[in-house]
Amino acid sequence: MKKLLGVLLLVLTLVTFTGCSNDTLVVYTEAGFAPFEYVSNGKIVGVDVDIMNMVGEKLGKKVVFENVAFDTIVDTVSEGKLTNVGAAGLSVTDERKEKVDFSTEYYQANLYVIYNVNNIILQLLIGFIVLILLILVSFKLLANYYIKKGLFINLFGQDLIS
Repeated sequence: MKKLLGVLLLVLTLVTFTGCSNDTLVVYTEAGFAPFEYVSNGKIVGVDVDIMNMVGEKLGKKVVFENVAFDTIVDTVSEGKLTNVGAAGLSVTDERKEKVDFSTEYYQANLYVIYNVNNIILQLLIGFIVLILLILVSFKLLANYYIKKGLFINLFGQDLIS
C-alpha cells in the first residue's frame, strides 16, 4: 500500500535522457492508483498522465508510459538507464530524496480510519482512544506552557513538573 503523507509527482529530469530516445520521454508509473494513474480501455490515464503529457509537450517530446511495480520506480529513475522520469503517487521521504528529485507538491493526502458504523463497541473504543489522545496532548501542551513560565504543576499533591 502506498503510504501517502504528501502525494507527489516524481519528476527527475536530467539534461540528457539516458535510456530514452531524443524525442521520447519514457515515464514509469504503477497504473493502479486512480484518479492519478489507472488503466481505462487498455490505456494508462489519469491526473499524473495529464501532467506528464504537458511536461512532454513543453519539452517537445513524445511521452510513453510504462506500467511497472511501484517499488521499482524510484530505484529505476535513480539509475537513469531505462527511464529518468517516474509519475506515481509518492510520499517524499528522506531515503527517496537521497536518490531522486521531486516536483512541487500538488496534492495533500489525508489518512482516515474506516469502520462499520453499526459496530457500537468499535465506535466506543475509537472514541475512547481519541479522548485519551486528546487528554495526553492537552496535558503536554499545558505542562509545556507552565514550564516556559517557570511554574510547576501540582496534581493530587505530587509535583509532576518542576
